[in-house]
Amino acid sequence: MTIDPLSLRQWYGAAKNAAHAAAVDVFELDWLLGELLGIDRLSLRLGSFPATVGDLAVLDDLWERRLRDRIPVQYLVGHVHWRGMRLKVSPAVLIPRPETELLIDLVRDAAIDGPLVDLGTGSGAIAIGLAQALPNLKIHAVDCSEAALEIARENAEALGFGDRITFYQGSWCEPIAHLKAVWRGLSPIRPIFQAVTWMRCNRKSYTTNLGWPWMAGWMDWMRFDIWWWKGVGICDRGESGPLS
Repeated sequence: MTIDPLSLRQWYGAAKNAAHAAAVDVFELDWLLGELLGIDRLSLRLGSFPATVGDLAVLDDLWERRLRDRIPVQYLVGHVHWRGMRLKVSPAVLIPRPETELLIDLVRDAAIDGPLVDLGTGSGAIAIGLAQALPNLKIHAVDCSEAALEIARENAEALGFGDRITFYQGSWCEPIAHLKAVWRGLSPIRPIFQAVTWMRCNRKSYTTNLGWPWMAGWMDWMRFDIWWWKGVGICDRGESGPLS
């Protein structure tokens, strides 16, 4: 089905007005049109609307769901672009945020020489990012949700990292207890704390005053140095996901 330029221009104007009324960034509307119809932002700004293959009724329904139900546009479209990769997402996983990409660079620059573990892998973004940045290391990824692991596995396979990442279902460290002697890095993400903690295994035992009860067992069991960057990799918890 072809959407004629006049109809699309009229719809876009009405959709922008609705976005302003609902306090939703118009950039999300532009992103949605770019992903679904292939219209770039410059064309939208210039008001240059080509005849486009698509269904205006479907587009209108998606935008209405964004405004009415506050569903992130990435969930509506079913994917997100992150670190140069296209990742499948759904409500079963958090939407990877752009600032989380910094975690990959931090781990890469730390010159880790052994296996890495991604706890709460979700979409698999961090595990895949680590596999991409550190081609000589084995990556292990854990999540308690089978629905999330299904998406993570699909993303890893689609991007060519299926043989580099081993996925486990379970609660945090439990399914990978057999690997504790060979771990070199741990990268859990806990959105409730709005922080990323990255841990590097060390023979020397450290203590911490972070005040996270769930971490106490790890400190006794694993004996970690903790490198902590507050504000890096804050995870989306509602509303719209990140766009860049």
